[in-house]
Amino acid sequence: MDDGHRHINISMVPYDEDSEILTRLNDLDSWLKSINQLIKDIHLASNFVIDPLENDELWDLLDTDNSYVEREINLVIIYHFENLLYRTVTLWDLLAQFINRYYCLGTNMRKVTFKNTIENSRLEGTIDSKLKEIKDIITQYTLSDASDEAIMTIKLLDFELKIPSGIHAKIRKMRNNFTHKLNDSRVTDIYNGAHSEEFEFHVDQPPLDNLNEVLTDFVMAVNFLRIVIDDVRSEQKISRFLSKYHLHQ
Repeated sequence: MDDGHRHINISMVPYDEDSEILTRLNDLDSWLKSINQLIKDIHLASNFVIDPLENDELWDLLDTDNSYVEREINLVIIYHFENLLYRTVTLWDLLAQFINRYYCLGTNMRKVTFKNTIENSRLEGTIDSKLKEIKDIITQYTLSDASDEAIMTIKLLDFELKIPSGIHAKIRKMRNNFTHKLNDSRVTDIYNGAHSEEFEFHVDQPPLDNLNEVLTDFVMAVNFLRIVIDDVRSEQKISRFLSKYHLHQ
């Protein structure tokens, strides 16, 4: 596998165990292509949020007390922030699709979500792997509680990362509140922290903090994907298959 750019011709492989491995690799290749495209889209969306926040001329306009200009700028930033948020949540679901296919969990592709496939599953794969170890690493992060305000240490492939607990839960809640907001005209409440009975969603922290949390959640998803891909590359059946057909990882 090389970031999803090589597709192996199934006609070159006899129908046996090798054929099953090839089918699995081609499916993983397809999911990886989707993931790579989504990562590019997330990068683009994050730039659309960050660039206005770093534009001094734009903030000079806000000093004129022009509420219309401020509202329009906020709406543009909010639009791209919401786009970034949804795409980040989608990335976790694509990670679940990749895990579901590689570890042969058997969940119908149309029913796969990160929550029901990873967090709420016993993950009884049909191949020898370190699946449960990977689940423990991932859910240590995703199921952590934001209320204790602790700093947690996540062990990744070649380094440890210290981050505040509960970030993934915050992102989920933010996404759900975006989805169920009652009145689009109150969308700028995310930035000014306003609160009303009509529109209960607001962000208590400055927007850059919320942006940092979403990007942290994105980075964690990518790092967990790296762990799974490392497991793919180390699987003996796949290594023997690639050597047999003179292919390279």
